[in-house]
Amino acid sequence: MRRTALVIRMPRVDAIVGAQRGRLASDAPLGVPAHFTVLFPFMPLDEIDDDVRRHLSVALEAIAPFSVELARTAWFGDAVLWLAPTSDASLRAVIEAVEGMFPSLRPYGGAYDETIPHLTIGDGKPRSVLAEAEAAVARLLPITDHADAVTLLAERSNGTWRPIDVFPLGG
Repeated sequence: MRRTALVIRMPRVDAIVGAQRGRLASDAPLGVPAHFTVLFPFMPLDEIDDDVRRHLSVALEAIAPFSVELARTAWFGDAVLWLAPTSDASLRAVIEAVEGMFPSLRPYGGAYDETIPHLTIGDGKPRSVLAEAEAAVARLLPITDHADAVTLLAERSNGTWRPIDVFPLGG
């Protein structure tokens, strides 16, 4: 059963902080770009059919593309360094639309009470290493990027990830 994820890719952010993510984010070497998670895990790949794709399109057609400004770093405990959006209302709207269409699927398998929109810079590294990266990334802020689609990523048998479909915001 191959896993999938729904994400909002941030290519401009990736171009600016990709080197830090490549060294420090556990998913970056696996082909996962800089992103905001919409829903992970999503459905097993073999369960995603045309009907599921239609449901995703319907969930996202009422949400217009939007800009995301990342102006500060933040932490989950001492283990995860991330970039925080100045406003997360539009990101939350996307997450809520997808969750509403697929209510049986819980973000991060239900591990957290709340989904906090974030863009991971590094995780699972020593705090001192992440703190050095935080100082380097902070000098590059703010970064503004554009969200115009949700991308469906699928895990390959070797553990790497690849995009397999794109669902435009706004229909």
